[in-house]
Formats: sequence, structure tokens, C-alpha cells
Amino acid sequence: MASQNTPPVSFKVRTTLPAHRIVALDTAGSDFVIAPSSAGANAPIGITTDTVKDTTSAIPVQLSGVAKLTFGETMSTGGLVAADSVGRGVPHADVTAGSYVIGRLTGPNVTQTGMIADVLIMPTFKSIP
Repeated sequence: MASQNTPPVSFKVRTTLPAHRIVALDTAGSDFVIAPSSAGANAPIGITTDTVKDTTSAIPVQLSGVAKLTFGETMSTGGLVAADSVGRGVPHADVTAGSYVIGRLTGPNVTQTGMIADVLIMPTFKSIP
């Protein structure tokens, strides 16, 4: 049985956003997405599937299933994926206050910065008891 992704959902943007980046909802307006402001400050909702350079356009965002993501650091397959401040994937680091995760790396090990790999989207907040 082949797995299938649900179609991407379109969101508005206030600034240009590249493809294959993690995004969070913009609390300053409805139906807008932004790059996370810091590694743990915004709850990620999905991964962009296209680049938008015109702020009057919409950007497609994959909210579930498997999506391609640009990585800002190296990491191993199966690891939890968090976001840096520009929406690139980075290994999740446990912090006492807890932090957000977009999902798990399902593609091959990420061996260099800028590499694009598959991530199973399953946004969650990971806390340390």
C-alpha cells in the first residue's frame, strides 16, 4: 500500500519565503505564515512546498505526511527535527522549558548544511518532566 500526502494548504505571507522551510502561524493576522522567530518560540505547523517572492501571493504548506526540508545542520535518520530562526531543519535539543518539533527525519542522514531530506510531519511540543 502506497502512502499518500494530503494536498498542501495555501497561506498568505508578509515576506518572501523559500520552499522546503518550516513555518509557523503568524499571530498578527489570520491565514498568514512566517518563519519561526527562534528555535523554540513558535509552534510549527508545516513545511513550504514552493517559493513565494511576491507578498500578495499565497504559499503552499504541507501540513501532514512526508515533505522535503532544507537542513541547517547535520543529523541522523530518525532524529526529531526542530526549526532554526529561518525555518531550516536542525536536530531537536532537549531544554528544561520544552520546545517544538516539526517531526522526524525519515530520509537519509543529513551530512551537510543545505541538504534537502524527507521529514515525516508530526508537530508536537516536547517537554522534559
